[in-house]
Amino acid sequence: MIDKETISEIKNSVNIVDVIGETVALTKAGRNFLGLCPFHGEKTPSFNVVEDKQFYHCFGCGKSGDVFKFIEDYRGVSFMDAVQVIAERAGIPLAAESAGSDRPRQQHPHQALYDIHTEAAKFYHAVLMTTKMGEQARDYLYQRGLTDEVLKHFQIGLAPSEGNYLHQSMAGKFDENTIMNSGLFNLAENNLVYDAFQNRIMFPLTNDSGQVVAFSGRIWQEKPADGHTAKYKNSRATAIFNKSYELYHLDRAKPVIKKSHEVYLMEGFMDVIAAYRAGIENAVASMGTALTPEHVQHLSKYSKKIILSYDGDKAGQAATAKALDELRDLSVEIVRFPDNLDPDEFLAKHSPEDLQHLLTKTRISNVEFLLHYLKPDNIENLQAQIDFLEKMAPIIAKTKSITAQQSYIYMLTDLLSYFEFQQVEQAVNNSRLDGRRERQEEQGYQSYQQAPAVVEQPLSKQLSPLIRAENHLLYRMVHSPLILNQYRLREDFAFATEELQTLYTILLSNGEVTPQDLSQLPDSVQHAWYYMLEANLPEESSDEELREVEETREKELLRKDNQLISKKLREHYHNGNTDAALLDLQQIIEQKEEWSRNGYKTKEVTTLDVQVAEFIRNHKQTGTATDDEINDQLVIPFTLDADGIEDLLQRIQDAGISITDKEGNPSARVLNNEEEEAELSDEELLGSNSAKVNDPVRMYLKEIGVVPLLTNEEEQELAILVEQGDLEAKQRLAEANLRLVVSIAKRYVGRGMQFLDLIQEGNMGLMKAVDKFDYTKGFKFSTYATWWIRQAITRAIADQARTIRIPVHMVETINKLVREQRNLLQELGQDPTPEQIAERMDMTPDKVREILKIAQEPVSLETPIGEEDDSHLGDFIEDEVIENPVDYTTRVVLREQLDEVLDTLTDREENVLRLRFGLDDGKMRTLEDVGKVFNVTRERIRQIEAKALRKLRHPSRSKPLRDFIED
Repeated sequence: MIDKETISEIKNSVNIVDVIGETVALTKAGRNFLGLCPFHGEKTPSFNVVEDKQFYHCFGCGKSGDVFKFIEDYRGVSFMDAVQVIAERAGIPLAAESAGSDRPRQQHPHQALYDIHTEAAKFYHAVLMTTKMGEQARDYLYQRGLTDEVLKHFQIGLAPSEGNYLHQSMAGKFDENTIMNSGLFNLAENNLVYDAFQNRIMFPLTNDSGQVVAFSGRIWQEKPADGHTAKYKNSRATAIFNKSYELYHLDRAKPVIKKSHEVYLMEGFMDVIAAYRAGIENAVASMGTALTPEHVQHLSKYSKKIILSYDGDKAGQAATAKALDELRDLSVEIVRFPDNLDPDEFLAKHSPEDLQHLLTKTRISNVEFLLHYLKPDNIENLQAQIDFLEKMAPIIAKTKSITAQQSYIYMLTDLLSYFEFQQVEQAVNNSRLDGRRERQEEQGYQSYQQAPAVVEQPLSKQLSPLIRAENHLLYRMVHSPLILNQYRLREDFAFATEELQTLYTILLSNGEVTPQDLSQLPDSVQHAWYYMLEANLPEESSDEELREVEETREKELLRKDNQLISKKLREHYHNGNTDAALLDLQQIIEQKEEWSRNGYKTKEVTTLDVQVAEFIRNHKQTGTATDDEINDQLVIPFTLDADGIEDLLQRIQDAGISITDKEGNPSARVLNNEEEEAELSDEELLGSNSAKVNDPVRMYLKEIGVVPLLTNEEEQELAILVEQGDLEAKQRLAEANLRLVVSIAKRYVGRGMQFLDLIQEGNMGLMKAVDKFDYTKGFKFSTYATWWIRQAITRAIADQARTIRIPVHMVETINKLVREQRNLLQELGQDPTPEQIAERMDMTPDKVREILKIAQEPVSLETPIGEEDDSHLGDFIEDEVIENPVDYTTRVVLREQLDEVLDTLTDREENVLRLRFGLDDGKMRTLEDVGKVFNVTRERIRQIEAKALRKLRHPSRSKPLRDFIED
């Protein structure tokens, strides 16, 4: 057994960043390093390596550990094997330490297969390089330009033409089971074993760790002696080889890929060797199979940038087009080889410098490639051009760079004689809008029609105050023997968190927690250990610090008890068990008195506010919350009266969260609160000054005011008819409650949406209520509709609040920063840091971070905006209340300038803006009203409006209007 001191020495002799960096492409991110997790598939890096504390943690799957744990999990070996691997890397001999151990070192379950492939590779290479039978094959390879150095680097060998040379060499070293499962031998009908590869040039294939796992044999004579006609013959699948995953030359290419942040993907082994001869060492190839999702996942661990370098013939170009679909989530460039050549054939006709230039200087984008590949032969035919445009428009629309999009549109226009630039541009824009609509519909379907996927969140994202306090205490115990001894004397002390208590027990027994101790613990305990180590605490601790942490811990324990008792009280009360509820109440009162005596004053309002804010954040994505979730996740003080509870529910609903029961129907508790809301009169609709009611609204109110209200019996009769599919009953039920929509909409005026838009959103909620109304629950339809109308309006307001309006000069600054960020990404091969962007843009890193934050996150009207922080978004809101002569003159000049700017838009865009914002008659229209004018949907009007506003933000159009914005 290796002693603890030696294990610590081995661990301290290596840097975990260097070890993991050989497997995962890591980039510096602050003090830590970031990369794609090797333990689960992901597109956004979440795998963190903490160099100063020598451990890793994935925020996606929760995996964490030290350098030994990484080797254990990645290679599937035991802890002692992981120690052996790191010791060999560090050059620390373990023979002396391990000699006294009676337990043999545990080997990899497939170690024998690795060993036989290693021996076979040595055998084949020796046959080629040192035997007379290999002399002719060597001459053949020399003639193809391969040198001894290349043959050695790639360990190229020769399989003898006789049928059992390899078997004779391996029979005395390995058992029969290993031989037959290796894939290197076949069994004849007479039960004789013979070599699977005969008279072929042998290319060994290695895994990421450099272990030989398979071979590919290539014919080298016109009429091979073994009679095979296939150009290549590959090893069959074994326990250590999956041809859909492994990549040729990857283990040797990894260091170069790590430095260059890109990898060449080729079709054949000889192509990779040709690239190596030309000085390109970061090339790999798939093995006798098309590119698979497993290949892509394998490649993405090392680089996000792929250079496709497939053959130049039709088959190679078709393979390139197919590979682009698999590589759609990565950055891809293509090298096109002329004259139908592959890299090996190109090198045979040109110099290594020519091949290097072709691979490094002539790359094209995937869109450029597809423009050539998809171009029809009969391009002069009109229908062929239409089909070509329909294929290319969605491809160009997916390009993120607007500049690149414009270039591709020009290139495509040059190929289409029947189309003008504007027509091609419109086709691309339509494809982009269609794609956006499909994504929105898909997201909406997933959000409202499917239950959200249950993904186990990393513990660090759900740490409660109790766990944080206990992590703090354990951190101090681990780093201070004095503090540990203080708690050792407290026999009554124990951690409430089970995982931390397990670690505390080991700490008390051994005085430390070693890597070997961790290797024998469950994953949950290991994760808890590394989460605890993540705490960035000062080296010095004080009694005051520990006392505050203890107070926080005790307070959380008491609060947890109170939460459990409060839950029991509610259950007893709802079940009618008054006596038990009173006992629970008495216990809560006694507990509150205990809190007061011990100095832990309760702050009911503040605590509840924090809970509600956290509750809203957790349920914002799904947009719904059930009664049970409110009861379980919110500790509602028993002193909160009915009005307070109603306000609490209203806060949740105003945040755009629907409160439902388990079946997804409106909560009975909420519906009870809506009863009073539904009792309205016609006078209330027109008599309130809370909303500015213009003539169209008054006419609308008069129309709906003549529709008689329904009795409960009439509502039930209509509901039954609606269930039977009666459309007239559905319309009557809705029309009778239109005034309810107006009443509720008035309460939300001034919150970012026009009154007409609020009414329109409310009407959509009303139609939802008609479809969902369940008269059997005993509620009136107006009560039920109030809930649905309120949900529709509050959700629309919440969506509107996410729209950020930023001044034009700030948009220009953001766009400039994004362009420089993109340029640096192409130059560096990785995302640039704020410091690198700041150096390029001649500004401070803090300013860059601020601009990036503004570009990504919503800002309030009071947030300073601009390069000098001297203006606010609120400053750009026009005051229309008072109009003096100066304002009148300004307005006239502004209208003239506005007309000139609007003339630069298309007729449809100009008319949509004039109708939508009432630029001619002062009456703003809803999206639906404008849609009726143009005979299109409201969604189409929204798209036209958004596009027109984007055009108006351009400096060439916005500059004439800037002088009208008051300072």
